[in-house]
Amino acid sequence: TNLRDNHGVDATIIDLNAYRIKDKLWQKRIEAGEKIPWGRHKTFGEAKELIQKHFEVNGEPCLVGLSGKITTLHWQKEVTKIIRELLPDVFLVSGGGLATELGARLFKFIPELDAVACGEGDDIIARIVQDARETNRCRRFIYEGSRPKNLDALPFADLELLRSDVFGNPLLEWYLNAPAWSKQASNSSAIPWNDEDVIPKTTSVSSRGCPFRCK
Repeated sequence: TNLRDNHGVDATIIDLNAYRIKDKLWQKRIEAGEKIPWGRHKTFGEAKELIQKHFEVNGEPCLVGLSGKITTLHWQKEVTKIIRELLPDVFLVSGGGLATELGARLFKFIPELDAVACGEGDDIIARIVQDARETNRCRRFIYEGSRPKNLDALPFADLELLRSDVFGNPLLEWYLNAPAWSKQASNSSAIPWNDEDVIPKTTSVSSRGCPFRCK
């Protein structure tokens, strides 16, 4: 939203974490003892199909950015290979918690990357886009983002970007009806109410601008 509203750059989103698929493969994994009651994620093959279709519908980008926490390293390694196969010359950057924690060391784990963006991305994203447009991928980049000087100058996230995917799946509806915080959620923020009591819902990050780089 920041790129679009403040810099005139179009951007689209693919969220591979949005999918909870209940099919025969999911059933087999349940029977094998996996605890995935809400459904499975896409396979890498299914992810490739989604990414390829997304590029066909929205056009080939000059930049692809990945984001995620430490737990997404395995997925980011595979997804970067998929993107390199589909778009060999695209500028590929990883940001978010994983990139901030590992910094330049992330290149050792994901050699397909052109850049790593550490810290907050709001102010450096415009420079990343500019480098993606101008660079010939002759070197690697490290970006160090700092806390935005004025959070009020940033637009709110536009959830319409997640209304649906290129196959018509209702991602936003899935988000609002996912029981992230409930008795059944099995996470550190579980509350004593049942799934049906806490949906539809969304969540909000209230710690933006914190000076501590907690691990």
